[in-house]
Amino acid sequence: MKKRIISIIAFLLVMSSVTVAQDDLATFKEKASQYYHTLARDDVKNFTCKISSSIYINFIKQYADSTFYYPLKFIWTSAGNGYYALQPLPELSDSLRRETLTRAQALKNLWSGIVYDMQKFIIRSPLTALPENAAATFGNDTVGISFSFRDKARQITSKETFTRGGQLGRVIWIYDTQKVVNYPKYKELGDKWLCTGWDSQVYENAQITSGIGVRVIYATLDHKIVPEQFNIVAQAREKENNIPITSSYTLFVKDFLFNEDLQFVSAPTDSGRANP
Repeated sequence: MKKRIISIIAFLLVMSSVTVAQDDLATFKEKASQYYHTLARDDVKNFTCKISSSIYINFIKQYADSTFYYPLKFIWTSAGNGYYALQPLPELSDSLRRETLTRAQALKNLWSGIVYDMQKFIIRSPLTALPENAAATFGNDTVGISFSFRDKARQITSKETFTRGGQLGRVIWIYDTQKVVNYPKYKELGDKWLCTGWDSQVYENAQITSGIGVRVIYATLDHKIVPEQFNIVAQAREKENNIPITSSYTLFVKDFLFNEDLQFVSAPTDSGRANP
């Protein structure tokens, strides 16, 4: 029996040494990516959903059914592009219609503020966007990955920390004098990790200037797990008096559709539109 135990230990030691010897970014990405719940699985070419907010609902419920009139449709494609389509509005006076359009634009701004993080943590696996030339450092407990990319005119350096098992723990983006630190949160559902939200802090010259906390509530739709509510708390400092100001709001999502036949009528910019 003692000989058998020694043989098993020796076998495990050999397997461990082989695993360490095989550490490389491509293998790490391939193995870890399968452990995440994502909206954009391999068979998803696009998805659409309708969005609203607690702020918009408090306004529109005075004039129409707020559960029906979601003002914007968000369209995501597998190329990573996002589009917005204005939805039919209730019959309103000209002044109220202008106010409704202004509030729809404000909703778009709120959604745009989280959609980049959504793509990283919810829509795709956080390992999807890692370039092949990223530098990876394999430690005893963590894996550090760093790379640079351009976002419009900015050169951004990304530093990401994963556990050895592949769960993302922290993302740091550095550009100019600013630094953004994201801490995603996950829970185990089935045999995969589901992102339940994230906390972000923005630094300017090493001083925290703003932050945001996002918590996600999910629903099940045709065997897919989809977000239906984002509870958000944001904090920023008033420029004149340097006083922290806290605000909270909720974004609501409904009517997810996958792999629609989309017909694009403009380029994928902030004002891009699509006709589903």
